[in-house]
Amino acid sequence: MTSDCTLNMTYTTYQLPGVRMSVSAEPIVVQRALEWLFQVCPQTSEPSDLHLEAIGIRTEHVITAIPDWVRANLPANNSDPFTIQGPAGELATVGRFYGLLFCAWINLEQTMARLVCEMGDEEQPQSTTLSIISLVLFPVLRDVFLRKQGLLLHSAAVKCPNGIGIQFVAESCGGKTTTCLSLVRLGAKFVSDDLVVVSLSGNKAIAYGLPKPLNLREPTLEYFEELRKAASTANPLTGKSSVIPQSVYGSACLEASCSINVLYFLNLSITGPSLRRIGVGESLEKLLSSHAFSVMQPTGGDSIVGLCDLLSMVPSYLLDTGKNPEYLGKWILENCHEHAQT
Repeated sequence: MTSDCTLNMTYTTYQLPGVRMSVSAEPIVVQRALEWLFQVCPQTSEPSDLHLEAIGIRTEHVITAIPDWVRANLPANNSDPFTIQGPAGELATVGRFYGLLFCAWINLEQTMARLVCEMGDEEQPQSTTLSIISLVLFPVLRDVFLRKQGLLLHSAAVKCPNGIGIQFVAESCGGKTTTCLSLVRLGAKFVSDDLVVVSLSGNKAIAYGLPKPLNLREPTLEYFEELRKAASTANPLTGKSSVIPQSVYGSACLEASCSINVLYFLNLSITGPSLRRIGVGESLEKLLSSHAFSVMQPTGGDSIVGLCDLLSMVPSYLLDTGKNPEYLGKWILENCHEHAQT
C-alpha cells in the first residue's frame, strides 16, 4: 500500500504478528534496506497500529536528529546495540558500527517509531545499512510485541509433517537455520529461522514467524547445494548470503504459525544427536538471553511471567546436534513426537 505520510514519503504497511506496521524511508538506500528486510512479510491495506519513519542523515546532522534524552546518554564508543531509557520511560536503541551511528526509538503510546541512520560522506552501500538496521530496530519492536501479549525471541520454529511444532533456541550462528533447513527438506514448514513471536493462549503456546530472508553462512551452503543456486552474493560485512526460502522450496514451505509442542536448546557438537531434559531454571536463563536484543535492555515482570508460562506448557531439552545436519533432521522427525509427550 502506498500513500502520503508525515514527510511526504510513500509508505508500505506490513502485517507482523499482532501488529500492522507502516514503513516510510528515505533516501533510497535506507528504503531499499527496509524493503529487503520485510520482503517476506505480508503486505496489507488495513490501517496500521505503528508507523516507522526511517531517515538517512549526513554525519554533520545526525546528532541533532535524535532526541535530547538519547543524546545525553550516548555511550562513548559502543559497537553492540545499547538501550537507553528516557525520562518518561521511553526506549531507544543506539549503536555505532563501522564508525556510523544508528538509533531507533518509539513514543510512549507505541504508535510512532523513528529510525535515524548516519550516512557517510561517500555513497553508502545498501549492505552496510542493511546489516545494521535490524540490530537497532528489533530491540525497540520487542516491547511493541510485548504490549500485544507476544514474546519476541531470537529463535526458530518449524511445523513437522506429523503436526509437531518445534521451537529451536540458540545464539547467533548456533545452528537454528541449518537445523530448520534439514527439516524443511523432509517436508516440514518454515515458521521462522531467526525471529519468533510467542503468544500464550489458555494452555497452548503458539509461535508466529517474523519472516525475513535467510542469511546463510558458507558451511550451510555446503550442506544444502540447492540453496547455493538461489543465494545472493555474500554480504562483504557479514560473510552471509541471502536466500528467499520459497524461491527454492516453493510457496508451500512457509507456515504463518504453529503450536509449540517441544522446545530444543541447540548445542553444536561433534557427537550426537542426543539430548537431555532440562529444568525450568536452566531453560529460563537461556530464554531470557534469547529475549534480550541489546545491552542494558530491561526485562520486566511481564516477560519473565510469560517465559515461565511457556516453560510450564512445553517440555524443553538441551539437544547436542552432532556434525551431520541431514541425519539430525531425520532423527528429530523420528523422535520429536515422543519428546513432545514427555
